[in-house]
Amino acid sequence: MLGADRLARGDLVTVAGGGGEFGGKPRPAIILQSPLLFGSTVPLPICPVTSLPVENAPLLRIPLADGATTGLQAPSWAAIDLVQTIRQRRIGERIGNVNGETMLAIDRALMVFLGLA
Repeated sequence: MLGADRLARGDLVTVAGGGGEFGGKPRPAIILQSPLLFGSTVPLPICPVTSLPVENAPLLRIPLADGATTGLQAPSWAAIDLVQTIRQRRIGERIGNVNGETMLAIDRALMVFLGLA
């Protein structure tokens, strides 16, 4: 488990399943929290990563490249419609990170999805 002091916004990490609808085996997720707030809150906002695209809904799935930088083994998508907060103890290893262009696309999609734009 990584401490919040070792995480950065845009890091791709594994998140342990916790039961419920999205439970099960560890899955990748993107850390969304601002670095200004690390250590000030216990739960961290994350964006789950999926290998299932949503047809005709490009704002709900932001494409993520596979490879050494992201640590993903297959093309995947940031699931904007599944954003959640998790307890830090559910965070496993850091597998990679997303670039600034991808984080900007995620930020824009979140603003539209949450009605902030």
